[in-house]
Amino acid sequence: YYNGFYIAVDFFFMLSGFLLYKSVDTKEAGWTVPQIIRKKIVRLYPEYFAALVVSVLWRLALHAFALPMDVLRTAMDLCMLQIFPPDAVTINGITWYISAMVWCFPLLLLGLKRFPKLYVSLIAPVMSVLIYGFFARNWHHVDFGLVWIGFANGGLIRGFAAMNLGVLAYVVTKKIAPSQWVRHHGDLLALAELLIMATVLVYAVLNRQTIWDFVMVGLLFIGIVIAFCEKGFLYRLCRNPVTAYLGKISYSIYLNQLFVIMLTGRLKISFVPLQL
Repeated sequence: YYNGFYIAVDFFFMLSGFLLYKSVDTKEAGWTVPQIIRKKIVRLYPEYFAALVVSVLWRLALHAFALPMDVLRTAMDLCMLQIFPPDAVTINGITWYISAMVWCFPLLLLGLKRFPKLYVSLIAPVMSVLIYGFFARNWHHVDFGLVWIGFANGGLIRGFAAMNLGVLAYVVTKKIAPSQWVRHHGDLLALAELLIMATVLVYAVLNRQTIWDFVMVGLLFIGIVIAFCEKGFLYRLCRNPVTAYLGKISYSIYLNQLFVIMLTGRLKISFVPLQL
């Protein structure tokens, strides 16, 4: 049923921007950009590195590791630099998202540290509108990863736009979450959240690379705001050890999905004669 699920990457980027701003907003004024980045890298890198090792070993096992280019690609992946070269090809292609996110961190953090009010009230919304507007005018979709668009990889620009939307989502959430209406209508908000996510899911199944991508991005923005505001039945339903565990392993699942797809695809091919 895979079709337009690239739209989930914008959700991940937005969520990353949301949580990044939340983490620095709740800290004392003494936080520094290097401290936050170092903390993020320490958390992200071990599983990232493990997934890269698995991908390299898999290529070696299939005799598909081409010298010297794959050595260079592995080095780029190790340094999380794969989002920068034109027409880049990585060893574990799915990690372009991690690379883009990590390199967007300094830009967002510098803005939030140096001029927080100007950044959240002007720079973040303008950057989001300009970038998504640029995509809409020229390509009519948001499906950019390691795609060179003339001056940068589209995935890096896409990540910056969506992470800035995440910053804005945090600002909106912080303003409306304490309101009495939100507190007393948690179940209604939970229903709205479910409808939003179901709409995006159906769209992702049925469509790919249409102008409606941008509507879905807007719905995901609203969904994130609601998710961090509502305290209704969905909030209560998801507060359990099972969903907590799934949340902890979701990063590893993301990093290793291409390997699993290749592995199961190869197994299917090998089992065809037996089935016949």
